[in-house]
Amino acid sequence: MWTMSVATSAAAVRARGLPVAYLAFEGEQHGFRQAATIIRSLEAELFFYGAVFGFTPADAIEPLAIDNLPLPEVQSAKWKGQS
Repeated sequence: MWTMSVATSAAAVRARGLPVAYLAFEGEQHGFRQAATIIRSLEAELFFYGAVFGFTPADAIEPLAIDNLPLPEVQSAKWKGQS
């Protein structure tokens, strides 16, 4: 059975010019176990959805680098909880 790594999948999406973000967490594999990793991954996912679909989550979230989707400075300040 052919499988593709997450890094390879992210590279393929990036090469097609689509928005993509890839976070690797040291000490984690498939299925996160550490609470800090689970929290960060969920916050990063919410940040990604907000950036792609144009909404700002109510809470301040650490920004995430999204390839093929530049984040304007004004919007970036909102993500950091500034206005």
